[in-house]
Formats: sequence, C-alpha cells, structure tokens
Amino acid sequence: MKWNLKQCNPLIAHRYHQQLNIDNILAEILINRNISLNNAQKILNNPTSLLEDTLKIYGTYKVATVLQKFLERKDEVDFYIFADYDVDGLCAGYIMLNFLQNVICSRGQAQTHHVYIHYPSRQEGYGLSQSFCNKLIKDKKDNPDKNIVVITVDNGITKVNEVASLIENNISVIITDHHEAKNILPKPTAICSAFYDSNNKTGQHLCGAAIAWKVCQATVLKMSLQRFSLEHYYPYVALATLSDVMPLNNLENLAFVRLGLDKLNSSYNNNLRTLLSHLDIRRQVNYKDLSWNIAPKLNSCGRMDNIELAAYFMLETDETELNNICLEILELDEERKQIVRQAEKDISKHDYSKDNVIIFDSSKYEEGIAGIIAGKLTEKYNKPTIVVHKKENSDIYKGSVRSISGINIFTALTANKKVNSNLVECGGHAEAAGLSFKKENLNNLQQSLNEVVQINIEEIEPTIDIDGYISFKDINNNTLNSINTLAYDKDNFKVPTFLIRNVEVISTKLSSNNPNNICFTLRNDDITLNIWGWKLADKYKELNSPKELDIIGTLDYGFGSTANKAVFVITDFKRKEVA
Repeated sequence: MKWNLKQCNPLIAHRYHQQLNIDNILAEILINRNISLNNAQKILNNPTSLLEDTLKIYGTYKVATVLQKFLERKDEVDFYIFADYDVDGLCAGYIMLNFLQNVICSRGQAQTHHVYIHYPSRQEGYGLSQSFCNKLIKDKKDNPDKNIVVITVDNGITKVNEVASLIENNISVIITDHHEAKNILPKPTAICSAFYDSNNKTGQHLCGAAIAWKVCQATVLKMSLQRFSLEHYYPYVALATLSDVMPLNNLENLAFVRLGLDKLNSSYNNNLRTLLSHLDIRRQVNYKDLSWNIAPKLNSCGRMDNIELAAYFMLETDETELNNICLEILELDEERKQIVRQAEKDISKHDYSKDNVIIFDSSKYEEGIAGIIAGKLTEKYNKPTIVVHKKENSDIYKGSVRSISGINIFTALTANKKVNSNLVECGGHAEAAGLSFKKENLNNLQQSLNEVVQINIEEIEPTIDIDGYISFKDINNNTLNSINTLAYDKDNFKVPTFLIRNVEVISTKLSSNNPNNICFTLRNDDITLNIWGWKLADKYKELNSPKELDIIGTLDYGFGSTANKAVFVITDFKRKEVA
C-alpha cells in the first residue's frame, strides 16, 4: 500500500484554527477536503445556511399546492402514504405522516382528515404495488364521494401503470422520490423529483427522506404555517442520508447530518435516542452510530420479513412499549447476523476459481440478506457476485448483484444479448444491480457471464491518503469528537487517516479466533497502548517482526470495555523510517 501524506500549508491551517476556534487536526481535515473557510464556518456554526432553496427542486411548489387544497377541504379526506422497507423509506414515511398529522390536528380537522401509512414487505416488492392500489380503488368505488390521496415517499417514479390505475379511478396521486426515472414517466396529480425533468437537476444528491422533508417545508411556506418547526425531523433525515449512502462531499448533505447529530446530542429526545441507549452509547453521538449501529438494525426488520416491527418503532409513543420494541429489534438483528454467518460457512464449501462471476443460491435463507451475502462474496473473492433467491412454488430467481472496481456489471448484464436473453428483468448501475431470471436459464446465464466478464484487472498497489501526523497523546475522546464534527463516507469524503511516527513495539499477541489479527503493545510519547491490527499479523511476520514502526490508521470508538473510549485502528505499517 502506497502512502500519500498530504501537505497542508501550516499558515492556512493556523488561520482555520484561529478563525473557527478548532484544533489543528480538524483544520487540516477541512483543508484536505477542499472546504473553504467560509463553508467551514457555515458547517460548524450555521449549517442551516447550507440548505438549498426548497422551491427550486422540481415539483415542490406544485405538491405543496395540492396538499394545501386537500388539507383545507371541509369534507372528509383520507391520505395514504406508501413508503419503502429500507431505512430511507422508514424515515421518509415517518416525516410525511407526522407532519400531516400535526397540521391536521392544529387545524382541528381530526374528525374529517385521516392519515394512514403503509410500509410494504419485501414479498410485496419495491415501490407502489398494484395490490395496494386495488384496495383503494375498491374503497373509492364503494364510497365515490370520498377524497383519497396517495402519497409515495422514496418510491413511485417508475410506477407508471399503478399511478395510471389510481388516476383513472379519481384517486389523487402525489409522488415524492429521489430515484432515477425510466424512459416512460408516470402522470400523477403532482410529483416532486429531481429526476423527473432533465432541465432541473436541483436536489439529485438528496435521499428520499430529505425530499419528503423538502415537501413539508414547501407546504409550510405555501400555507404560511410559521409556527411549524421542522427541526424535529433532522435526525431522521441524517439517518436516511447516511443509510442510503448519499454523497457527503455535497455540503447540503453534510449540513443535514450535522443538524441531525446536533439535535440528537441536545436535550431533545426521540425514538432514535431510545434505541441508542439500548446500544450502551454513553457519549456524544456521531455519524457512525447512525450508519453502523442504528441503520443496520432497522434494516434487519425489512431483511427478516418483519417490517411491521420497524414501523412500530418509528411510530410508538409509549416509553415502555418502545423499550420492548427496541429489545425485539436487537434480537432480530442478532438472528440476522447468525444467518449471515451460516451463509458464509456454506459459501466456503464452494469452489469459485473457474468462474469470472459468482452466482450463489441463497434460497434457504431470508431473501432480504441477499445483498449482504453478495457484498461479502465480492470482497472475499474480488469477483462480481450474484446472490439469488427462489421462492417456494416459483420458477423465478430474484438476485442482488455487486461488482468490483473496473467492471461495470450493469453493462455486462444488459448490453450483451447472450447474457440479457437469459434475464426477465434487470435494473441498477455499474457497482450494483437487481435482476430476475427463470430457473431453467441459470446455467446459461453463468456460462454467458463467464465469457463476457473477463477478470484481467491489473494488480495496482492501492494508495491511501494521509491527513497528517498525530501522536499517542492525541488518541482521546476530545480529538475524536472534533474529527466527528463532520461525517464521512467510503468514496468521496473519506474517514481521516493519520500517521504516527517512531512507534516502539513492546510485545505482540495473536487473536485466538483469527491468528491473522494481532494486538500490539506499543509505546509513543512515553505512552503505552494496546492497539489491534486486523488481518495484519501475516504482514508483520513478513517484515521479520520489527521493533520500531511507522503506523497509519483511523480514530474510532472501541468495543467491549472500550466502547465509549477513543482508540486507534491500524490500517497499515512500515518499518520506522531512518531520519
């Protein structure tokens, strides 16, 4: 691994340090990520100023106008929110539901206006379903004078036929979505989407929950609801932004995450804080707590075919019942982890050496974990992977696809006729996709993909960017909290990596569970620490176990007894450089 130590001008770093009242470490991180002093000031002290004009997103004003029309009606109106089963959909659904309920109650319309929400199971499939539409169509035919409004959140832009069936039966449809459209567009009553009009791309960086929040904000402006504060929803927008892996090099997304974390770390209390308390997090909440602790556990509900549990969590107001739901979610997540571990054991029994693309049948497991297994297989074998699932009494396989750097798997699946002729349906992008095909075409698909996808990727030594130097005295909660003022991702806005020079190795100990995991007892700055190197024992042995090292790594909170304490996580090491 090549080390690229970024050279930060100390005079500029000092200016950031003085004018922003931050430490030099955070100053260098901001500079290394090309954040100007002015924008840094806004992120740290006034993140709301980075939120873009809501009304510039395609359709927000029209959606707000339609909502106003129905909210101000004197006769009965039923609002039906159709959400999604992932965290973004859960949060978007909650925001829209809670906002409409509060508006209706504030106007004294609880007897005439009603709001319902539907979180579909994975079996029902993604997006507005025809079965859901048919129920409302029947209701409309039985009660022709009733006003019915369907609002999709985090879905809907690809559901042309379903939307048409509702419109044809005099049911109003509002779509709020952040996904890309297909060639044929739906024609709802109103739509808010950054992908509906190619001439207006404002907001394409936002997740579904952020789009829902923007619609609520537009409605507040349209209806002059000045006393309505939308700050309550910031933690949910932050969670959804991180869970849906939206780009954090975008300042508005970074601002939403900052606003959400600020809210969670205030005296404000909500259901997310309750779940965090069950995870024994007794410190300042950071972005990783949302993306690596909260999000996977809520996603487990959908993956394990129990989306109702996640829905109850989002909507529950009774403290005792909420605590019980949190315990159920944690149990379900453990069950999901056990299934994934068992799947990994089954995977190890197969030989994929002759295949350029791996296809693994996960039908014996829950359908929802296919994506997790695909990711693990891709990482383990460095090959594109398709994990498929076939329902009982069906001849159709549904699959989750993950690829590797250098191979556009979506092109491989769709551009080649020999491959594509085996598929029933396929959608996605270069790194990930979803597909379906008939059981009888499994072998043909495997053969054709082996021919089309050539694994001839040049072995290039990876390069890791290093933000600067630190020492053992910097490994503390204050430094980590300062770093976590920002949020980071894996691609565009990476977690800061630091270099510690002149580290003395006092002793080492191998893990009993994995002999390639090594715990170093290290000394630096007259401070001695135990620091783990995951999957680095073999490398240390190859270097002939040197007694002096230069190490690079990241700051994070530990686990077990160090769960609320800052630790250093080694990414790589080299023999100590001779000055």
